[in-house]
Parts: sequence; C-alpha cells; structure tokens
Amino acid sequence: MAFVSIQPADDESSSGESSDYEPNPDTLPTSSDPSGLCPRCNRISNFTADSTTDLQKPGGGRRQQQVVVLRCHGCSRCSIVVEEWRSRSEWSADWVPLHWWPTQGVAVDLSDAPAGVAGAYEEGVRCVSVEAPHAAVAMFRNALAQIVQDKGSEAARRATPLAAAIAQMTSDGDLYGMFADWATQIRTWGNAGAHQEDYEPVGLEDAQQLQNLTLAMIKYLYLEPVNLMRMRQATKTKRK
Repeated sequence: MAFVSIQPADDESSSGESSDYEPNPDTLPTSSDPSGLCPRCNRISNFTADSTTDLQKPGGGRRQQQVVVLRCHGCSRCSIVVEEWRSRSEWSADWVPLHWWPTQGVAVDLSDAPAGVAGAYEEGVRCVSVEAPHAAVAMFRNALAQIVQDKGSEAARRATPLAAAIAQMTSDGDLYGMFADWATQIRTWGNAGAHQEDYEPVGLEDAQQLQNLTLAMIKYLYLEPVNLMRMRQATKTKRK
C-alpha cells in the first residue's frame, strides 16, 4: 500500500525525520493523505493537489500555514484545505488540517427544506468543521426541534420537553421505525452538547455521525419527497 511522506520546512526545528501516512478513506482529504470523502460530490475518491500557497511563514512564534487546492478524480471539482505545520513529537512534525471548504455537508442543496431547519443544520456543520463537537450536536438538536415545529401536529408542537414531542410525532405516524430512533439519538446527543456537566464529553467523530443522521432525516422528510414530485411532473409532461 502506498505511503506519502511530508518533509518539514527548512526553518522548522526537526530532526529531519519524515512522517508516513497510510491513506484513510474515512477522512477528508489533505496534502498528506489525498484520498477520502469529497466535500463536493460526497463520494470516496482520490485527489490531485492543483496548487499550494503559503498563508504565513514561520517565525516570531507563528507556525507555518498553507492552503492546498485538491481536485477530486471523481467529479473533477476542487476543494481547499487549510493546514498548519505542527510538531507531533520531539522528532517529527505533520501538516495538520485546520479547515476544509466546502465543509462536509454544506455542498448539499437544502433549498427545499425550511429556512430554520436548513440554517440550524448548516450551523452545526460549520461547528464540525472547526472541531467544536459540543456546539455542533446542540445545533443538530436545534434542527430536530425545527422539524417538530414544521412537521409535527399541533399536539407535537405544544409538547415539552423535546422527548415528548418526538413521542407524539411517533404516535401520530409522522415519525416511524428507525426515524423515531434517529430523532431520539439526535435529541440525546444534542442534550449532551448543551449540558456538558451532566454527560460524557462529545467527540468529533460523534458529531460527524450525528451530522450524517440529521442530514438523512432532512432528506427523508423534505428533499426526497420534492424530488419524487418533480419526477412525477416530468413524467406527466412527457406523456402529453
């Protein structure tokens, strides 16, 4: 299996020992590991670095930073990753990713979802991108609360706390099976983000998984029904 080696900058203190990376398809692409999930097409792919630009040179207590333009071999569109050179140990250093654009999940078109639902979800995605998992899961819970207000019956909208609202939507048939379970997971993890004193810490991977779960609910409730309606309208038009 291929490895990519990154050499430290000439003016960074290091023993000159390189860091070896094994490609990991479960992570977003970086200059060190140009493979993984494409932020544009949301597929696992390999990437080519089209360009690299220094954002700041090291010195005066500042670490070296760079921005790398990565082109997806699948969709041929570009994303960027901002990276910083950091010491990993006394003998080695790495390019550490700080931020990707577009952030994972932002490239999804949410124009068919209500503004409150889409806004809460997208804010959660931005929190994930800056590695703020507690804030992220709290915003995904907010997106769920917005869904209750939009899709729930009057009884569900009036129900408090959110657990009671989810139970009411489940009873009404607006949420069923795994979707009721997903809503409960989003609510529970969101509580952990908002009330850290009562729960175990939320990890970044936990927030990323909750992001995927929240997006799946939004697709099920809003995006896919609209897509199906458009397909039916297109079929009717062709028959005329």
